[in-house]
Amino acid sequence: MTLLELEEFREGVDFEAKVALGRDGKGTLPQTFWETYSAFPNTDGGVIALGVKELTDHSLDVKGVPEPERLQKELWNGLNNRKIISHNLLNNENVSIITVHGHGAVVLVRVPRARRQDRPVYVGTDVLTGTFRRQHEGDYRCPENLVKRMLGEAQHDTLDDRALFGYGLADLDLDTLRGYRTEFAQRRPGHRWNSYSDEKFLECLGGWHIDRISGQGCLTLAGLLMFGEQHTIAQQVPHYGPDYQEQAPGVSRWLDRVTPDASWSGNLYDFYRRVYPKLVADLKVPFKLIEDRRVDETDVHKALREALVNTLVHSDYSGSVPIRIIKQPGRFSFRNPGLLRISSEEIYRGGTSDCRNRSVQKMFQLIGVADRAGTGFSTILQAWKEQSWLQPSLSDHATLEAVELDMRLISLIPAEAVQELNKRYGEAFQQLDAHERYVLVCAWHYESVTNSFLSKQMELHSADLTKLLVRLVKAGFLEQKLAGRWTSYRLGEGKPEIIYRDYKIPGLGQLPLFNQVYNIPHNVEDIPQIEKGIPQIEKDIPQTSSNIPQKAGSIPQLEYNILLDIARVAREGQPRQNVIDNIILKLCEGRYLTARQLAEIIGRSTTSIRDRYLTRLVASGYLELLYPEKPRSTKQAYRAMS
Repeated sequence: MTLLELEEFREGVDFEAKVALGRDGKGTLPQTFWETYSAFPNTDGGVIALGVKELTDHSLDVKGVPEPERLQKELWNGLNNRKIISHNLLNNENVSIITVHGHGAVVLVRVPRARRQDRPVYVGTDVLTGTFRRQHEGDYRCPENLVKRMLGEAQHDTLDDRALFGYGLADLDLDTLRGYRTEFAQRRPGHRWNSYSDEKFLECLGGWHIDRISGQGCLTLAGLLMFGEQHTIAQQVPHYGPDYQEQAPGVSRWLDRVTPDASWSGNLYDFYRRVYPKLVADLKVPFKLIEDRRVDETDVHKALREALVNTLVHSDYSGSVPIRIIKQPGRFSFRNPGLLRISSEEIYRGGTSDCRNRSVQKMFQLIGVADRAGTGFSTILQAWKEQSWLQPSLSDHATLEAVELDMRLISLIPAEAVQELNKRYGEAFQQLDAHERYVLVCAWHYESVTNSFLSKQMELHSADLTKLLVRLVKAGFLEQKLAGRWTSYRLGEGKPEIIYRDYKIPGLGQLPLFNQVYNIPHNVEDIPQIEKGIPQIEKDIPQTSSNIPQKAGSIPQLEYNILLDIARVAREGQPRQNVIDNIILKLCEGRYLTARQLAEIIGRSTTSIRDRYLTRLVASGYLELLYPEKPRSTKQAYRAMS
């Protein structure tokens, strides 16, 4: 690994560099290592590099570890000592020794995000003082109230089944309960629960608790939240107060608002009934018939309803931040107290759910206003994708200890965005490829974007996206703030340079956003038929090229398809270096291939294939050159040694 690759590797993951040389210079774990090890799994995981120092300008200075194996042994001894750290979350694959060329050995420790059931991970034997979390680039000791919430969530799959002894039907808004039972009966006519008493009905929902010893019954927190009176709810949830606002651009005061103000019950079910019609009031509904019945709801309606219900069922009502939902022209934002129980990556993939209030979720599902567990967010993503809108952004807000969902009704590439960026950057913007222009469009909309956010939008691997962002920063299109995982990008203020390239990045999936993708040679002087400064529209990469010798070019279509199949694992994933080495050697068996051809087949850039693989494989004697007397020839091709 080179220093540049190490620099690029840290973006997109939370990264911490520690010199770890000790007083004798042979290597030892600093005490701060365990604080970082506690912070990473309590947040979103990350990588600790031992033998590396981060300088004030955020660049890395690799010191190297003289005895990395000894440092590894010390690490494993500490991980298995409960007096040092509470949990060992690592296996052999999480700890590796890498050599940074010209700098020495570095021990990389990949710390995963801990499961909710394993949190908090803490240093020493005192959970209240030894628990840390990651905020930007620092490790911070968790306040006692946060540690207690983490402990509570680790012990309880659901937080709303708590029995509220002394609370009964008198603490409910009976009109709300009757309204819910009416809706339940309409959706489920003939259901046996319809004949039950209120107490029995609530028990079936999870809103009523029966003490099996005394036989006494009482409300659960779910029953109180869903059907109670606001002032009674506040006795158990002091910071309760769901808030819905409609705002207009440039107006500081809200235009419409729904919040508990003593004019209505203030419970979750009534809040949902009041807010949902307002959320969807301005949506256009195309006329549609299903089995002679008019359908007045689109997938966008369903997505907004799911977002509203998700906010209510995933809230940590013991938190100090209230629920807040804001509707603006072209934008909806939802905020609920409590951090994500599973990673955002798992949520975007779908199929996994860890609901904080399962009885409340069940109550909404029984009246048909919430998808089954694990599919709700997929409903939101699919609806926005069908409309070609920017993908919704879901993220933790560590400072507020809240989750924020931003949903914008903005086309992937609206005309006004292209017009503004053309005006701002001129010809240089037109010469970017589709991925690069899409990044600038996102930066224009959101003002600031990160690698993590863009990787979800574009479905690119973090490493490929990092290289793209580096190009845009170097060219002046973007400005970079901070470093590592918390690096953010905003539009540059200066006049950007043209990004020259001689290949289209294959295997990443061309975004269907632009009809023209431009191709500029690295050295325009080398190709006289192209007038300098004037881009030509890029065509599909041909199977033959006039500047490739016959020995290396002209791959028949059938053979080309076989080569693509050999390299499929490289194009569809991010395999280890030795896997790609073997793929290259297999591709070059009995034939000469150029770096450009290999890049096209494997799904990497020409520069990456040449610098990371071909040069090394030639030096090691695995590949031979077509022109050994001219190793840097632009017509160079490679064949596996027999």
